[in-house]
Amino acid sequence: SDYSRYKRFLREEFEYECAYCEVREPELGGTQSFCVDHYRPVKKFPKLETNYHNLLYACRYCNQWKSDHWPLLAQKILREIILNPFIHKICSHLD
Repeated sequence: SDYSRYKRFLREEFEYECAYCEVREPELGGTQSFCVDHYRPVKKFPKLETNYHNLLYACRYCNQWKSDHWPLLAQKILREIILNPFIHKICSHLD
């Protein structure tokens, strides 16, 4: 019932780095600089609040930047999406 209980598992799964920018814990001062982020925001997808596959280990900066943003239909059509490291190969989207 409490998604924050997954933090230690996500931390290991993401190898102690942010799912979005890949900054590592020592670079930001340790685990207290990281949190559990909801890939699909809880405001729009409340049923996914505790779904493990909707949770990412993120640094505080990326978590604040993403906030509860989710692409609109027009953005999805234009392929303006938020990459999910569980699904997308992030390096293939970078130039």
